[in-house]
Order: sequence, then structure tokens, then C-alpha cells
Amino acid sequence: MFPVGVGVLSGVAAAAVPFPAAEQWLPLARTQLPFEDPEGDQLVPPADAGLDLVGDATTPVVWWYADADTFFLRARVAAEPTTNGLWAFPLSTDGNNDNWEALITIEGPGNNVLAWTNPPGAFGLQPARTVVSPTGYGRRATGEVRFVTEAGFPWVDVQLPRSVLHDDLGVYPSGAFRIAAFTGTSWAEPAVDLTACDGLVSACTALSPGLSDSIRIDFDNDGLTYPQELELGTGVNDGDTDDDGVPDGDEAFDLDGDGVLDAFECDTDEDGLPDGLERGYTTALPTTNLGAGCFLPDTDPSTRTDPTSADTDGGGWTDAEEDVDADGFVDLWETDPRDPTDDVDTDGDGIADVLDDRLGRGPDVDSDGDGIDDALEGAVDTDGDGLADFVDLDADGDGYGDTEEGTVDSDGDGVGDWKDADSDGDGLPDALEADADSDGDGVDDRLDTDSDDDGLRDGAEGEGDFDGDGTPDLYDTDSDGDGIPDGVEGEKDTDGDGVPDMHDDDSDGDGWSDAIEFDFDGDGVADDTDRDGKPDFQDTNSDGDGIPDADEADGDIDCDGLPDRLDPDREDSFCDELDDPVIEDGGPPPPPDRGEADPFASPGTFGGGTCDVAGGAAAGWGALALALAAVRRRRRVVAAGALVPGAALAQDAALDVDRFGPSVDGGELVVVETVGERDRAGATAWLDHADDPLVYHADDGEDVPLLHAVSTVRLQGFGRLGPLRVGAELPVHASIGGELTDRPTALGDVRLSSELCALRAGSVAAGLLADLSLPTGDAAIGLGAGRAGTALAAVTTLDLEGALLSAEVGFRSGTGGSIGSLAVTPAVTAGLGVAARPADGFSVGLELAGERWTADAGEPGATPVQGLVSATREVGDAGALRLAAGTGLGAGVGAPDLRLALGLSWRLGR
Repeated sequence: MFPVGVGVLSGVAAAAVPFPAAEQWLPLARTQLPFEDPEGDQLVPPADAGLDLVGDATTPVVWWYADADTFFLRARVAAEPTTNGLWAFPLSTDGNNDNWEALITIEGPGNNVLAWTNPPGAFGLQPARTVVSPTGYGRRATGEVRFVTEAGFPWVDVQLPRSVLHDDLGVYPSGAFRIAAFTGTSWAEPAVDLTACDGLVSACTALSPGLSDSIRIDFDNDGLTYPQELELGTGVNDGDTDDDGVPDGDEAFDLDGDGVLDAFECDTDEDGLPDGLERGYTTALPTTNLGAGCFLPDTDPSTRTDPTSADTDGGGWTDAEEDVDADGFVDLWETDPRDPTDDVDTDGDGIADVLDDRLGRGPDVDSDGDGIDDALEGAVDTDGDGLADFVDLDADGDGYGDTEEGTVDSDGDGVGDWKDADSDGDGLPDALEADADSDGDGVDDRLDTDSDDDGLRDGAEGEGDFDGDGTPDLYDTDSDGDGIPDGVEGEKDTDGDGVPDMHDDDSDGDGWSDAIEFDFDGDGVADDTDRDGKPDFQDTNSDGDGIPDADEADGDIDCDGLPDRLDPDREDSFCDELDDPVIEDGGPPPPPDRGEADPFASPGTFGGGTCDVAGGAAAGWGALALALAAVRRRRRVVAAGALVPGAALAQDAALDVDRFGPSVDGGELVVVETVGERDRAGATAWLDHADDPLVYHADDGEDVPLLHAVSTVRLQGFGRLGPLRVGAELPVHASIGGELTDRPTALGDVRLSSELCALRAGSVAAGLLADLSLPTGDAAIGLGAGRAGTALAAVTTLDLEGALLSAEVGFRSGTGGSIGSLAVTPAVTAGLGVAARPADGFSVGLELAGERWTADAGEPGATPVQGLVSATREVGDAGALRLAAGTGLGAGVGAPDLRLALGLSWRLGR
């Protein structure tokens, strides 16, 4: 008879037992915080402070403990009680926190322990109730109640047998419940203090504010209480810490005296048989981890062995040596671990004499004559045919005799081939693979992990016939019949569809079969068009153009001989928009009509329309040129940008070619700022036109006007506060034409402008200019920077009686975009303007303004410069009519070959 637990629950009230030590008590929490209660919060402060429940963050108000037989509760009070009273612990067990189902009280002159139940539906702290035992469960005099000062604090402690808690009050070991506490002068009088109720009890008559968080006595129902498991270190939510199938409560000992609790040792006596098997357990516990390998079911619980003794019968053989197959049953070719008389082996071959005698031959070191000693084969029955290996000529039952297979271990798994039904460890039994040599490598298939020599394990390929060609997959070098060797496709599952590539006719799941994608160029090697290390048949974007193969048709849109899924530059620059060719008389279709010579077939540069620019091809011109060719033919710049990375303005350029930025203060100069004007406020309406602000200049002499005409309406306004002038401009492009787009209207980038007059001395003034542009324009068509931008400049103005001279130099932020080889980087800006006044109310001006992009040395498109001639005529006292005309003076992007502007200004004087 072996121990089965730390104790049993008593069926009747037990005598008082010692209370837990101070360090054993566990505090209750409320909302996962310490269970607190303020001092002096009772309804009528009684003379006895022992009725005042007290608790704080370091020493909460209610504590508990439980062992195998007894349940303990304690409440902290302001002082040890000196008079009779009522101390009550209601327990809510049904999940409804508005009433209690069980109650433990200390009351009466003898401080008696009583247990109560609550009629269904009765609420509050002191409802009608039913006593469980009128005689109670002890009293202070007999030790079931104590008033004690411990660790510097006064307490009221009570104990109750767990049998009462379970049988009479319905509090089950693994059932959840909550605990509260309240006090009173007697049961007949109202309660005076409730846990966690800061205020008068008359305002805290509901139970729920005083309840603790939920607890369980035995969380995992293993016979050990929650406090005991914390003390022992066993799993509070794991009823079988060592995974041997035995509850922790039945192993809460150190029966072998090795200093380790049996609950942590799945084979306490280290005899090779787990404790659960030796104890007769037939099924594992719900929390037993079968993967740990510590549980073996006992098929004959009536023949248990001692889990604390490696040799239960003391005959000299361990229990595991006698129960060879570790099933708890004494099989035909096993000895009885409870009988010491059968532990005799005269010839020392590892087989007991009683088993040798069963053969009728007496002692024999090789009983079955297979060339393998009995001591090596043993009494285990590997193939389960009822014959122990030492008398079985085919121990593993694979059809190959032990003599043929021998003691070699082909797969190195620690099991000799004679008892290994899969000698090569490839996942397929020897009986299936047989002794053929399918790949002619001199190794029998049953010992060959790759019988068809295709680079894949036989076990991975399996014995099925995926392509139905009559050859099992483990012998078929192309299991799915797609023309790609299994060794090339491999065991991986590229598209995650649950089918390995060697059995998947579309390995990457892109809609194109592996047979089509494998070898387009016919060189016998798997294609990897984008050279990313993934062959096309396993690459969902074979050409690396950013567009999935599934979205690319198998046509050849640019007539270059490559299907679009393999063509990273699939624009139709060399094909006209023609109807599908008609095939006559079954012959081949006529060649495509390429129409006029394509200007993008030649390298070139991007810039304004001022002049032809010769020179070498700019790096990256081809990608953008082909994309823009598609735009020219079919107006599909967005599609081109998606097909050719970095090619289209919509994708990469973030470019604003609107280079006409007239001053918002309506001065005599149009684009060069002036400092020192004294008008308080004003507004201007401009209508301007730019011809060819963005052009592709091919080296062969042909120019493609990407934007050939842009007409814009600009509304400007400004106001001045002392030396500071602020203003804004709203540009609306009223008409746009070119290869990028033909459209009537597009909003431009809104500009906010400010100028500070920092110095004024006579006719000279100097100041600072700061502009902020907002990305309200359309970067896809070259009329928007695509991001906010800033411009800073220093301005100096000389204002003489008959003339005006102003100069500025500054810096503009970049956009981060590019066009061809041009990076739209930050730029240095400069401007110079002069105005003459030949008559009152009339002036003419000559201006030069431009910039230099900082990271495009040698690129002509990175230096847009334009000259402008203007005339201003005052109209009335506050108005002015302004005319301007000019042209680009270099090949810079945004410098037009013609600029015309008409403005009407209104100004409010000083």
C-alpha cells in the first residue's frame, strides 16, 4: 500500500488544529490591488475597536489559508477585541456579487463559530439565513477562534473544516468564490463596518463593494491547495507537475529520501518505469503533458510495482528489466517484477532461465539462431507479433530476416536494422521499399534515402503517384509531370497552399503554370529573369517590375519578343495602336506597323523649350523615355510609372515646372522682389501663359513637348504690419496641353510669402524674404512639387528718383523627386531687376531670374533661367495695369521659350 495524498477531507467537524504561521497566510486582493479598509469608518464607533476592520497597501484587511483538511480566515482590526461582537465572512460562490451563498461567523458570548446558508434571492449583509449546525464548529475557548496580535497587528482568526465548506456550504475545491468581511455588535443589530467601504455602513449595505477578487482553494484540483502549491513550488494550474499521470497531491512527499519532492520526479526510483505506470494509472490527467514522455498507461492496474524501489521484488532485476515493454502487464516473454524467483539468468544472455526453459532447449545465447545474441535482442516484442525478439527471426516484421539485416544501424537512430522497420529513416517502411536498386547506385532502396536520386527524401515524396503515370513518387524524378525535376522544385511550399512545389503545377500561385515559367529561353536551366535568386516559376514578380505576374498578360505589348510578365520595360513605345492583326489562310500574322520613327529611341535630356540641347545620354533616360512614349501614344503616364520604376512623373518626379512667381506686393518689378514699398495692403489678378515649359530633347534633334502650353490665373493679396509684409498666391492652371495631359483645369501649389524690411537708410533698403509652398498642385503632370517647400532669400533695393534697382540671392528646398537623371534637389536662387520711370505713373522693367540645382552638375536641365521685360501703368489712384513678356535663357526645366503675362493690381496707400 503506497501513500496517495497529503490528507483526506474529514466528514465531520474536526478538533481545532494549529493556525498557519504568520508567513503562510495569503492576503486577499480587490481589483488586483491590496484589499484596504480605512480606520474609524464604522456607523457608530463602538467602544471596542476590535470591531473596526482595518487594512492598507502593505497589510491588507482579509487573509486566508487552506490545507488538506481545514480552511482558515483572518481579518485585521484596529485592536484586539475586548467585548463580544459579530465577525462575519460572507462567501459569494455563484458569480452574483450582490448576495452571499455561505457565511462563516464568530458571534455570541463564547465567540462561537457558526456556518450559514442564504435562501435564494436574499440580498444584503444580514438577510434571513439558515444555520448549518446550531451547535457550531468550535469556539474561542477550544481554539477554533483566536484574537491575536501578530507581526505588530491585531487579528481575528477563525478555522472551519473543509468538509463543512464542501458538503454543507457548497464551496468546492476547484470552484471560484469571493470573500468579504463585516462586523457588528450582534447579529440582531445592523452591521457597523464592511471591508473596503470607506464611509458609514448604512451607505454600504450592498455586498459587492466589500468582496475580494475571485479565489479557488485548489485551482487545478490535484489535492494540493493553492497556498500549499505556492509553498512547495508545484504548478498552481498544473495538477501533474512532473507529467507522470499522478496528481501532485498524491506525490507531495519525498519517499525516496533524495531531497527532491516526488511531484517533481516522474520516475522516482529511476528504474525506467514512470511513477504513473507503477502506481497503476491507466489514463493521464487533463494537465499531463504527453509530449514530455513521462506517462505510460498501465494495461494491468492489478499488478502494481513500488515507484520508490527500482526492484520491487528484490530478486536482482529492475522492474523495467522485467516489464520489458513497460505496459504494466506480465507478458508471455517477461518475468514478474513482484516474484523474485524468476530473476535468474544462468547463461548471462539477458534472458531469464524460465524463458529459456519455455523454448525447451535450456540456456542458449542465440535462441533463434539468427546470428544475433539474445542479450542484444532481448525479450521485447518489437513487431508485436507475440514473439519476443530473441525467438523471432524477423524482429521488426518488415519481411527481411534478422540474419540479412544484421546489427548495423543504417540511419544512425540507435536502433539496429534487424529491429528497425525503416532502416534508412526516410519515413517509408522497408517492406514497401524492398531490396531493388531503382537509381542504380548500388544501395538497396530500403537503405537508400533517395531511391530515385532526385535530391529529395523518399519520405517527403511518399509512396503515392501524384501525376498518375504509374510510377510512385519516390521513384519518379518529376512527380507532378510538369517538366521540372523534383530536385529543382524541392519540398518547400512557395505559395503556401499546402502542396509542396514538387507536387504543385503552379508553385508560386501566380496563375502561370510551372511548365510555362520554367525555361522560356530554352537553355535547359530554370529562368531567373530579375536575377533575385528565385527562379521565375517560384517568383510572383518574375521581371522585378513591381507588378505581379498574375496581373500581367502573356502578350508582348512593346513587340520586343518578351512576354510582359518577363519584360521589366513593357511600354508600347515601338507599337502603334492597331486592331489585332487578321490572320489569313492560316498563315502567320503580319508584322506590327511601327509607324513613324519614335523620338524616344534616341537618348536625350529633359528641360525647357528654349533650345535644342546636344550631349551624351543622361543616366536613366531610357526608362523615362519609354514610359513617356506610352503617354504620348495612349496618355497612360500612371500605368507607365507602375510598369517602369522611376519612369513616370506620377511616381517619382515630384516636379513643379511653374516657374512664374510674381511678387505679391505688386511692385514695379514683376518677379524680382523689392524692399521698402509702403503700401499697407493690396491685391493682383494675373493671367499668364507659358509655352513649352517641359520638353524632352532627343539627341537626334527631335523635341517632344511634354507640357507645351500652360495658361494660369493667379490671385494674390498682401498686407503689411510695420516692417513685415505677408501675402499669399492661389494659382489655377486654366488650360494645360502636352504629352503628359490635356485638361482644362488644375490647381497649382499655393504660395505663402513674407518679407521683413530689416534696414532702411535713405534710398537703400534691405530685407529677408521667406516663402512657403503647399503641395496642392498635381505632381503627376509636372505642375506640383508633391510636398511642402520653402524658399529663403536676402533682398537689397536701391530706389532713386527715376529708377529702381533690386537684387536677391537665396536658397530653395528640393522635392526628393527626379526626372530622368535629374534629381529635383535644393537649389541656389538669384535675381536682378531694374526699372526706369520715363514719365509719371509709367515704368518699364528688365529682369533676370534663375536657379541652380545643387546635385546635378553638368545637367543643362538643372539651371532654369529666364529673362523678362515688363511695363506698368498706373490706373487711377490705386490701380495699376501690368504687362510682361520673356523667354528662357537656358535649357532648364520650367524655362519656357515664351512667357506672356497680364496683371491688374489694386493697392491701399500708406
